[in-house]
Amino acid sequence: MRCVKLQKKDEFCVLLFSSVHYVFRAEKALREAGIRVETITAPRELTSDCGVALLLKQTDSERALSLLKENKIPLVSVSPYKS
Repeated sequence: MRCVKLQKKDEFCVLLFSSVHYVFRAEKALREAGIRVETITAPRELTSDCGVALLLKQTDSERALSLLKENKIPLVSVSPYKS
């Protein structure tokens, strides 16, 4: 997994998926579209069937959700994340 350094001062959101397969498909689609994402361990308080999640800037979330829908990548939830 590649890590992307994100600014601490920005507000983030976490995208949760039902499987690692969907996380990797989403990561690829979002990066190809120029959206900076980081694969992280899914926060316990958010939980998911899968142990990993995607972290991205809140300002990119609307575009990211549109791309996921367009690419037919099912999403479990989107939650705000404070770094």
